[in-house]
Amino acid sequence: PEQIDILLGDICGIFSIERPALRVRSGASEEFTSRDTWSELLKIGPWLYHDEHRTISGRGMHNYLLSNAQYTREVSIEAVLRFIDLAPESRLDAVNAGVVFGWTTPRGVRRYYNLLLNQERMSLELIGDQGGDAYTDYLHLDDGVPFHMTEGTTYAISATISERRLAVRVTCPDNQLSYTVALPETPIGRVGLRPWRSRVECDKFNVRGC
Repeated sequence: PEQIDILLGDICGIFSIERPALRVRSGASEEFTSRDTWSELLKIGPWLYHDEHRTISGRGMHNYLLSNAQYTREVSIEAVLRFIDLAPESRLDAVNAGVVFGWTTPRGVRRYYNLLLNQERMSLELIGDQGGDAYTDYLHLDDGVPFHMTEGTTYAISATISERRLAVRVTCPDNQLSYTVALPETPIGRVGLRPWRSRVECDKFNVRGC
């Protein structure tokens, strides 16, 4: 599916025609840990579905697990995640795992928002806005809030996107924190997960649009 999306963008660019609008499904919802939904997800990189516990795991930079549907405007995300095998190279080359939304591939470039979680902060970044690679083309939209990712800790993440604003609540066994940030636009695109120098274990990932 991603290759088809990239090809469509390339063809429209070559012939200088307007790209067709994304097919956004009103009222769509997906439960990633459902076996039926799992078969429809866009998987970039190695991802595993564990039937016994209905959980998902995946690891590695430039790997993503993304919804089948495109979402916009009113979106809610409920997730239960653990991050293990943390492998930061430095403060600059950190874990940088997160929840992805607004995923599109204009002109073959991956453009998306990442709710960034690492061993220092939780913040929001825009990836690929200048047409570059995710490793170099990123913009932090604010300073975020202090957040220390602990290996193996279970995090319950609740996020809503509404009226160009992201609101997040993260709960773990010994802490709870909230974070809100304004968005420069109304995001349109897929929703999902990004491990980035970690392995993510997902007990729950539900996304719902209005």
